[in-house]
Amino acid sequence: MREYASEFMETWYHSPDAFDKAGGIWPLRVGRNVAKPNYQSGPRQIGYYSLHFVREGRAAFVFGKQEVILGRGDLFCLFPGVTYAYRVVPSSKALELMWLAFDGEQAEPMLGWAGLSEQKPYLRGAVNKDLDITLEHMLHILSVRGTKYVLALYGHMYRLFAGLVPETEPRTVRNETEGWVRQSVSFMRAHYAEQITVGDAAKHVGIDRSHFTRTFTRAIGMPPMAYLQKLRMDRGSDLLRGTSLSVTEIALTVGYPDLYSFTRAFRNRFGMSPSKFREET
Repeated sequence: MREYASEFMETWYHSPDAFDKAGGIWPLRVGRNVAKPNYQSGPRQIGYYSLHFVREGRAAFVFGKQEVILGRGDLFCLFPGVTYAYRVVPSSKALELMWLAFDGEQAEPMLGWAGLSEQKPYLRGAVNKDLDITLEHMLHILSVRGTKYVLALYGHMYRLFAGLVPETEPRTVRNETEGWVRQSVSFMRAHYAEQITVGDAAKHVGIDRSHFTRTFTRAIGMPPMAYLQKLRMDRGSDLLRGTSLSVTEIALTVGYPDLYSFTRAFRNRFGMSPSKFREET
């Protein structure tokens, strides 16, 4: 670490390119410091997000008109365009911080899943043993360079967020009808070709299958099984019109286990066999 007037610090910088920005979130900086007794940062604003982890000592974090004292295992987040400041609080151990700066459209939702917002930008006791190991791996990135390690940092970054999200999400979010119906539709649209079942969709959103089927049917206008079949049939008919794939290949591509089950479902929906449909379109 290099010595500065109020700290010892080491930082890894990353300049995001088109590949990074094609994703929803990307890293900008990873760093750590050991603060001297006169250490203070801010008040100032930044144009990105930055998670700061208290690894030793104590820090006073100021946001708006509030101030909180944070210790080992706590964290705070700097949001873009928000004025903040933080400083050393006298302790038996020097203040040690680690930070991860990042940006992207997914940044704020992911922070929200962890319980962080501009109104409450800190968490107490958030860093457990597993998360601390992830932080150590991220610090290792400081000593290396290259594409391989940028990709490794992405993996550690997502693992970090996964570790911050509570095991049980608040029921007011998880069980909100419009929300879980929307989630189930997204799940089925993404995985209909993998032979998923209605039970798989219900399990994905954490809803009893009977309740799931009743509520989904009211919200979407058709039972979930019919919706799955519609997704498969719509894709199957597109492939029959626009490709030279065999009917068997199309059947397996859209999630049916064999030609017979696909042909039967297709005939029920369109009133003709897949081969006849291809001839007439």
